[in-house]
Order: sequence, then C-alpha cells, then structure tokens
Amino acid sequence: MKYAVVDIETTGGSPKKDKITEIAIMVFDGERIVEEFVSLVNPECQVPYHISRMTGITNQMVVSAPRFYEIAEKIVKVTEDCIFVGHNVQFDYNFVKEEFRSLGYHYHRETMCTVQMSRKYIPGKRSYSLGNICAELGIQISGRHRAAGDALATVELMKYMQNHGNGIFKGKLVSAGLKKIPSNWHPEVDLKSIDAVPDTVGVYYLLDDKNEIIYIGKSVHMRSRIYEHLRNTGKRRSCEMSSKIYTAGYECTGNELMALILESAEIMKYKPLYNRAGRGNPFTWCITTKINKDGYITFRATSKPGDGEEIVTGFEKRERAYEYLDQVIYDYGLCQKLAGRHADKGACFHFRINQCRGACVGEESPESYNERATRFLESDTFEYNDFYLFLTGRHDKENAVIKFKGGRFCGFGFYNKGDSMDMDDLDSNLRFIPETRYIRNVIRSFMRENDYKVMRYKG
Repeated sequence: MKYAVVDIETTGGSPKKDKITEIAIMVFDGERIVEEFVSLVNPECQVPYHISRMTGITNQMVVSAPRFYEIAEKIVKVTEDCIFVGHNVQFDYNFVKEEFRSLGYHYHRETMCTVQMSRKYIPGKRSYSLGNICAELGIQISGRHRAAGDALATVELMKYMQNHGNGIFKGKLVSAGLKKIPSNWHPEVDLKSIDAVPDTVGVYYLLDDKNEIIYIGKSVHMRSRIYEHLRNTGKRRSCEMSSKIYTAGYECTGNELMALILESAEIMKYKPLYNRAGRGNPFTWCITTKINKDGYITFRATSKPGDGEEIVTGFEKRERAYEYLDQVIYDYGLCQKLAGRHADKGACFHFRINQCRGACVGEESPESYNERATRFLESDTFEYNDFYLFLTGRHDKENAVIKFKGGRFCGFGFYNKGDSMDMDDLDSNLRFIPETRYIRNVIRSFMRENDYKVMRYKG
C-alpha cells in the first residue's frame, strides 16, 4: 500500500471560497518516499497579507505559478492507488476535492489522518498539532508552514509511529476513525485483501469465511465501495451482508462498460446470496413494451417496469428516455397514447392533427399498427453485424475490445496496443460470454452516448 502524504497552503480556511497557493505530495511506501510533487499554485486571487506573513507565500511568488487546472492531471496520477494522508486530513482533502469539483471532475481517494493516528498510537501528548508533536518527538521541520516541509514532517511522523507507536500500525482502521474492528464486522475480516483492491474501475467479489462468493459488484472506485459495504448500517439485509464479509477479490476492467458487462455475467454465473435479480442496473429509466388487451404493441418510458413488460432499452436520465420515445413515435408513426405519451381519454393529440392513424380510437387495426411497432423493435440493432468495438484498457499500453458477430455480443478481452490487429489474435484474447437483454441494453446505451472506435470484419 502506498500513501500520498499531502500538505497544502491556501488563501484562507474555507474550501468553498478560498484557494490553494501551494501543494506538496510525498508518496510513501511504508519505508521511503518513492515519488514527490511540489508546486506553487496561482490562486487567481489575492493572497491576504496575514497569510503571506505566516507562510511566506506572496502574490509575486504565485502570479507566474501554474493554475490548478494545469497541474490537476499530475495530482491525479501521483495520488492514484494511494491513500490520501494529511495532518488533519479533511482540511487538505476537502480543498483538493473542491478544486477538482470546480473543474467538473470527481476526485476521490481513501483518507488517513495523522492527527487521529498520533492520538491513538502516541497517547498522552500535550498537543497534537504538527509543530508541537514533531517538536516533542524530536522531528525536525524544515520550512514550517510551507507545503513541502510540512509534508516531509508528516512522513517522518508516520515513520515514528511505525517504529515506536503504541500498538500495531493499521492505517485503514485509523483512516476510518475506528478504534477497533466494529462489532457488526466479521471479527477476523481480512483487511489486507480489501486494501489490496485498487480504487479504480472494475468488478469486486466479496467472500465469506467459507470462501463462498456472497456478493459481486462493480464500481469506478472498487476499494472505496467495499468499505461502504462494510460501514453500511442501513437495511437489515445490508447489515447482515457486511457482518459476513471476510475477504475480497477483484478484476480491473479499465472502463465502466466492461465492468457492467462482467458484473452481469459473473452474477449470472455465481448467483451470490446477496445479489438480487436486476441489481446493479445503471439505468434508472427505460423504454418497455407489452401487448395490451386489444392486441396492440404498447411502449412507455418508466423507472419501474411492471409485470409482463419487456425492457427495450435503458437510460440514465428521465429526460433522455422521453426524448428517445418521442423520436420513435415520430419516426415510426406510432400512437402517442399507445406509447404512454397521452393520458387523456379518447384520441391522442397526434390523431387530431392527422399524425396518428387512429389506433387509439380503434380506427387502425392491431395488425397494421403492430407492423410499424415491430419495425422499431427490429431496428433496435447495432449499425453493423460483424465488428469489434475498442475501448480504454486497464493501463496506458492496453486497449479493451468487444466482439459482435451477426449483430450479437460475443465477448470481450484486452490486448496490447502494439499487438497485431489480426482477427485470430484478437479472438485469442477474448472471454466469450452469452448475450443477454441487459448486456445488449448496456452496450446500446453506451454507443448512443459516447464516441467509440469500431473495426468491421467479414463474418
């Protein structure tokens, strides 16, 4: 496990209105610093005089410094797969999160607070401020109230606790603010296996002490999501599951689409105790279809499919579902009423303006109407029959690939960017998985909303 020990200097104490003026990140592997990043930051506002007196950072020093957005990618990469550590960590973490939020990026890391740690492992001290605790322990701070000096001192404080602390160094428990394993957790939960799960996108597996898979999930932050399961104190079923979690496994996927596909396939394969049918569906809204009592094919946009309704396709937002359905009504000349877009009694509005052939009032037969409705259902196919879809891989030198044959999903895999694009070579890396309606909906939704690269082949 690596620790990104972070210290920042700011223009004030509020993440919502103040800005970062300096950031230092020391990546500590438990023995030594393996990477570091230090930079002044242009806050794009004035540095108050009293702040300059305390930190020594002046307006002249930051005016030519990079703005936060210019170093944001570097911060993401340096802290990736690390626990975010700080002395009073919420101050540093909340400022960094707020800077990223203003850029439209969700920044998330597990955190660890060395104030909490030092109170637990070095009890009885007069003060636990960084300056006082370091002075009492004989830890030198070079450049107090400058980010690099304070970050280095925090690393030395961590080393001290490893070597002299009162008890075993268990960073994860301390980072959660816990004195001991909670009573609702498994008493022998293997935290090392959970900490080994990277906080990246993929599928995770939760196992009990009999090595049985009890839950499979997907997340863009796998490790964080597992800890959320452990800390769940809500519904009885969730609490029951958290008490049985003994160890964890994972599979990185590189992108969320592959995670959704793999999660669905693995749930079907293992049928874990705490996975419910349909659980993990990313779509809160969908288009459904069924045949009504008069024999007409009907559609509607809904967040709660009813009995006898088949899901045609899914959407993350209500607005997108209704936009799509309205376009289908227009393209195929469908009836607003039979598509759930007209609730009043009698004819739909389109019939009154001669855009509906009268299925809503019995003037068009089910056979005639259903011909167009069926054309829409049959059009719910991919643009090509035989093709590969390429996506982001698990690291910079890799791509992910999904194969389609005869218009149906076949499976997915990964290949190195420098490898041959020959079909046999691509297929040799594939994991073949049967297509389901859910997997098809996931892929179609992705292809509607995202840019992608395909390669066609002769089937």
